[in-house]
Amino acid sequence: MELEKLSLANVGEGSLECQFQAAYPQIIQALKDGGKKAVIDIKIEFTRPASTSTIAGIKTAFNVKMPPEEPRLSMYTFNGNDFKIEAEPAKPLGEAGIQNVLPFVANK
Repeated sequence: MELEKLSLANVGEGSLECQFQAAYPQIIQALKDGGKKAVIDIKIEFTRPASTSTIAGIKTAFNVKMPPEEPRLSMYTFNGNDFKIEAEPAKPLGEAGIQNVLPFVANK
């Protein structure tokens, strides 16, 4: 196996690149209305164990802050005798209006 210089593309076995590629389309979709912002924080922490002079440990973290969704107001009827509120069943994930956000599952 031939080695290459450490870069953002290969640190953490390429996990940062995979997470970025998974997050990017969702960010663009969330920003389509304008006036919003999303933030990607990438943290790379380097450590060197005290027992060795030839090994470095690298810990990576990837965090996405998506723009908040607009507040929604829903009205529900309730029974005044027992104060039970009933609602329609939730739509399965993936139907229109439901966004797939964190945590990301990167394609490999």
